[in-house]
Amino acid sequence: MTVHEAFTTLNFNDSSLIFTYDFHPLAKTLQEHYFPNHSSAGIGSAPRYAANRPQQQAQSTIPGDVLWGYICQIANALQAIHSNKLAARCIELNKVLLTDKNRIRLGSCAILDVVQFETNNKTMEELQQEDLIKFGRLMLNLATNNPAPLNSNNTMTALENTRTKYGTGLYEALKWLVNPATENGNVPTIDLFITGISGHMVNAFDMALSSSDERTAQLAKELENGRMARNMFKLAMINERGDLAKRNDRGELTKITDWSETGERLYLKLFRDYVFHQVDANGRPQLGIGHIVTCLNKLDAGVEEYVTLTTRDNFTCFYVTYKELKNMFERAWSDLMKASD
Repeated sequence: MTVHEAFTTLNFNDSSLIFTYDFHPLAKTLQEHYFPNHSSAGIGSAPRYAANRPQQQAQSTIPGDVLWGYICQIANALQAIHSNKLAARCIELNKVLLTDKNRIRLGSCAILDVVQFETNNKTMEELQQEDLIKFGRLMLNLATNNPAPLNSNNTMTALENTRTKYGTGLYEALKWLVNPATENGNVPTIDLFITGISGHMVNAFDMALSSSDERTAQLAKELENGRMARNMFKLAMINERGDLAKRNDRGELTKITDWSETGERLYLKLFRDYVFHQVDANGRPQLGIGHIVTCLNKLDAGVEEYVTLTTRDNFTCFYVTYKELKNMFERAWSDLMKASD
């Protein structure tokens, strides 16, 4: 997550150091999500009010594609961090946040860089190597469904369990991370790791594109709903309004009696009845919304299709196009806008 600001304050009766990050509502740490009974506070951990939400039981096995998705996301984040000659350092269960379905983000970045600025004696290369090891151990915790800290003694056991559950591919990737070693004179880096899992990175990219397409489609639907809602609001403000005080060219207020019942506004009232007050041959109300959606979309587009509007006494009919109705609609709304000034 992006660090927006870091500052000190005395507002809490001490010398506090405040970091400001992006806000993600209802975000949970991986520890809270997968190991709710082992959640604990720490540097940069999520606020404790998150623990008051209904807790999810720990899962017996996290699907392999979910683990690979996490690996690709963290690898991408580390690549961006390491390419700027920095280190993440806070790659732990209680600091990596789950902000959406299978969407994770690194939290608490930059905190240790500030609080340990004068006491850190490690080179940046060493810190980046530690990032790789912490990355691998984090994924082993998830793969083995065990939040206990890993060390040189139990890491191999966790790796063997991972190979049994998920196969050789994930086993080799995590083994490379937790045991980074120089190969052919090349120092292990996140770029080398990404090269090794390029196939999974392509799959993650494809899934991200599919998710983006789905969200775009849903957004387009909501956009259409919003346009229909605005037209409905405007029709409601035009219809049945009664008198309207309107300024003439000299700036004087004049009152138009029964404004919504006269002139072009009468067509809009009849159109309202045509859209929302449909009945069948026996006079029973028709409550399907398909007709409403179709009519409002045609009005918004101003199509050349004709529509028959009938007065309530059935003695008078008007034959107009949606384009003409849209022009009447816009002029009536313009009158309201001018009267409101």
